[in-house]
Amino acid sequence: MAQYFFPSVKPFASSPTNVIPAQWGENDALDAASISGAPLDLQARTVRIYKPSKPATQSGNWNGRQRRMDWDALSKGHRWENPLMGWQSSGDSMQGTHIFFKSRKDAVAFAEKQGYKWLI
Repeated sequence: MAQYFFPSVKPFASSPTNVIPAQWGENDALDAASISGAPLDLQARTVRIYKPSKPATQSGNWNGRQRRMDWDALSKGHRWENPLMGWQSSGDSMQGTHIFFKSRKDAVAFAEKQGYKWLI
């Protein structure tokens, strides 16, 4: 094994990863979820795809052209109340994340390629 300057740092490929099937054809498409290295908890999440509503204070229609994808919030076991201030805390890093797409078709294709369950 190669010597590293920092002995506590492991090479990236030293951890077990997902394995590509042995019967892999040259023209087959590979799911991004199988090679992304994302935890299985994240891969099993459900995403919502929707068209955001236009703000009542604006008369333009730009917001109606895009589709937005949000991750559903996890169950109550991943949330707690902070005893100091009484604020709600969460260990869910994807809760406040969203992605915009040009069309519904693009959003669905992305969700399927990543291996997410989706609903519109």
